[in-house]
Amino acid sequence: MDEDEVMENIENVKKARNLLLNLSYRNLTVVPSQIAGLTHVRLLLLNDNQLIMPPSEITQLCQLEVLSLERNKLTMLPAGLDKLQRLGYLNVSHNSLAYWPPAMCNLTSLHTLCLMGTQLTILPDELSNLSNLRTLFLDDNMLSSLPDEMCRLEKLQFLSVCRNELHNLPSSFGQLASLQILRLNNNCFINFPPCVLDMRNICVILLRDNKIRNIDQTVITYIICSTTITKLDLRDNNLSYEDDEVWLKMECVFVN
Repeated sequence: MDEDEVMENIENVKKARNLLLNLSYRNLTVVPSQIAGLTHVRLLLLNDNQLIMPPSEITQLCQLEVLSLERNKLTMLPAGLDKLQRLGYLNVSHNSLAYWPPAMCNLTSLHTLCLMGTQLTILPDELSNLSNLRTLFLDDNMLSSLPDEMCRLEKLQFLSVCRNELHNLPSSFGQLASLQILRLNNNCFINFPPCVLDMRNICVILLRDNKIRNIDQTVITYIICSTTITKLDLRDNNLSYEDDEVWLKMECVFVN
C-alpha cells in the first residue's frame, strides 16, 4: 500500500467514524500526522512496519483501547503515551526498547501487556501499579530477576517469562492469588520455585528446559494433592524419579 492508499484509508476511517484503523504490514517508516485527528478510533494496528521514530500522534487518540506496535524498529515509546487511560491492550513486542519507562505503568486500564523480545534486562517496581493487568508476556528478553512488587498484581492470571535468565522467583509471588498459568521455560532455574506452592489458583506450570535436577518430596506431594494444578512440564531438566506413578493423578505431565 503506497502513501496515497494509506491517506485514503485514514480519510475513510474519519468519514465513516470507524473504530478500527489498520495500518499493519504497510512498510511505514513514519506515522501520518493525520491520524491525530481520529480521536474516535478505539483500535489502532501499526504492527509489522518499519517505524523508527516514536509515533507521537498516537497520544492524541484519547478513546484508544487497543494499540499494536509490535515488529517495528522502535527504540523508545512516545512521551505522553501514558495519558491514554482507556488503553486496555498494548503490544510493543519485538522492538529494541531495552527499557520500560515507569510512566507507562500509569496505564491502569491495561489488562494485556506484551513485551516479548524488547531486550529488557530489568523491570521497574512501578509495574505493580497496573492494577487491572491480567495477561503479561515477557518472553525472549534478558531478565535475571523480577520485581518483588509484582506480587501486588492481584488480577494477574497469565504470566509468561520464557527464554530469559531467571534463577528464581521472589517469595512474594506466592501472593499472586489469581495466577492460573505460569510459563518459565528456557530459564536458569536450579530448583523448583517454592513460591508456586502458595499460588492458590495455579493450574499450569511450565518449567521445561531449565537446570532442575531434583525436586523436593514436599513439592511433589503438594503438586499431586493439589486440586487446581492440571499441567506440569519439567522436560529437559535431567530429572530422575523413583516412582513415576505419583504423577498419574495429573491431567498432563511431561517429565524427561
